[in-house]
Amino acid sequence: MIKAIFLSYTGVVLPRRGNEYRQFIEALVRNSNLKDYESAAGWFQQTLRTYKCSHSIGRYTREEDLLRKMFEEKKDEIRLTMPVEQVLIMVQNCLMYSPVSDELPGFLSLSRRPVYIISDCSADYVTVEMKRNHLHIHGVVGCDSAQAYRNCPDVFQTALQKAGVEKDEALYIGEDAQMDLPGARQAGITSVILDRRGDYNGTEYRRIRSLSSLLANLGE
Repeated sequence: MIKAIFLSYTGVVLPRRGNEYRQFIEALVRNSNLKDYESAAGWFQQTLRTYKCSHSIGRYTREEDLLRKMFEEKKDEIRLTMPVEQVLIMVQNCLMYSPVSDELPGFLSLSRRPVYIISDCSADYVTVEMKRNHLHIHGVVGCDSAQAYRNCPDVFQTALQKAGVEKDEALYIGEDAQMDLPGARQAGITSVILDRRGDYNGTEYRRIRSLSSLLANLGE
């Protein structure tokens, strides 16, 4: 029986849209050799994923520090002309002020199970976002507390402890089959991929197209 639901922050709660995210990606395009919006967004997401996978357990680095390291090391490659600290401020704004998923408020109000958010960034950013949108969740698990990113099971084990449930009593909703779903599966947690655009046809993970469809499947 599912007693707790875990949601990925970036992607599920924050679906990479809104003025802050658009301004950040457009700034990368204007101030680098990245050709257009799509290539800049793809470069950022894939490069950050690669850095997280190589700086987890044993080499864990806070996301803010990891982003600084990434842009310092890659600035010549992409010919970045804006200061790295300015880039970091724009990313922080994305994490605190981007619009949440349109369906999140309804999902939180209808779920009869406690909902927790798992985030690679500081839990403080998530708290700001939730308060700003007047949304109630039962807790936030920042990866800095587990000293691991979501590609490792440790952060999910920390989430289980925080929620006070066993692995077979939790359900994780993620949106990245490379980054977070494998970590949740290794921790023994039932994992579902939120595939809003139909990008994961043929994936080994169970897919849902919306959070509301998840509630229907849970009988809520």
